[in-house]
Amino acid sequence: MLSLIGCSRPATPPSPQLASGAADAVLGLSSTTDGAQTVLAKSVTLLPALLRLATTTPPVAATDAALGGLVNLSHDPAAAAGLRSLGAIPRLMDALRDDDGEDTAAPSSLRAERRLGLLANLTAEEAGAEALLGGPAASPAGTANLARLLGAFLSGGASTDAVAPLLTNLTRTPAGRALLLDSGGEAGGLAGGLAAAASQLLAGGASTTRRAGCAAALRNCCLAAAQAQAAVEEEEEADEEEEEEEKVCDPATAAAAAAALREGTARMGAVLSPAVLRPALIALCGNIAALNPGAEEGGPANPAPIPPPDADEDVREALAEAVLSLAGTAPGRAALWDVAAPEALRVAYVEEEGPYVCEAMEKTARLFLENATGGVEDEVVVE
Repeated sequence: MLSLIGCSRPATPPSPQLASGAADAVLGLSSTTDGAQTVLAKSVTLLPALLRLATTTPPVAATDAALGGLVNLSHDPAAAAGLRSLGAIPRLMDALRDDDGEDTAAPSSLRAERRLGLLANLTAEEAGAEALLGGPAASPAGTANLARLLGAFLSGGASTDAVAPLLTNLTRTPAGRALLLDSGGEAGGLAGGLAAAASQLLAGGASTTRRAGCAAALRNCCLAAAQAQAAVEEEEEADEEEEEEEKVCDPATAAAAAAALREGTARMGAVLSPAVLRPALIALCGNIAALNPGAEEGGPANPAPIPPPDADEDVREALAEAVLSLAGTAPGRAALWDVAAPEALRVAYVEEEGPYVCEAMEKTARLFLENATGGVEDEVVVE
């Protein structure tokens, strides 16, 4: 490994064969707990060297092994922080772009997966996610980064599964959620991004990793949108009380409140789109007639088949939490009624075995009951 240290000194780099052998040694050592600790003891000198090999373009013989070693080492929080301080995130994104360049040989799927896996580890902390997005409020470069990753996720290519954890990490931040929830144009954001991601819940052959990343991203966006909507509703109630007391509202405060209302309404509109709700409910509830418009009277003679509930309990749990968050708001309940969610949840609950999924379904049913009017209670009772 000492020969690898020379890679951090461009004036005296080791031979390609020596660097490759050293990177292979780091990869092997970092695959075990004790070995990783041995490597981390030299992290001050080894991490810059490994990062240089991992992001050099065009890739060299040691690039793939260096990436694999960094993926292993970056599970350590201190190592991940050190890599972020070295600018690993923008360097990795640049390397991904260079891999796809016209003058670059087709990148190996292993290399792409390792680059994305390393990015996933580095963005597990909010500081890393913000670094990829360009700050607490996404920059144009950050928007381009997320657009690139979302495109890879939707492509169904070899690296699709590796992008899924990244989407989960990025939607934990306000900037990441805003990009998926905003409509694009002057507001920024990726128009239709959330609906496109939600479609992957029902994509044929989608892996558990891919579906879980999509479900977690959807839950993060729904929770944030619902919280913003709840804040808007509380503000509206406060305004009504102030009007009754004939209080005068400061113009700047009124303008800020109006802007918050517009933003909250737009973001709720994104998560409440049928293009988002229907795939989520189908993956959660499965083959339920209420979710299939073609099965209704007067519909097509051979309605499109609906798959069973997602086989993975974690996916169903994330989606149940998303639905629960939406049911806590007035617009959310109205949209869920429109897509027959109460009936779908009632039927699915009977067969559901996941305890946390059942708990979320029960809480959702209670929200419908507490806010029901005119005899709809019988339709939302959980059996």
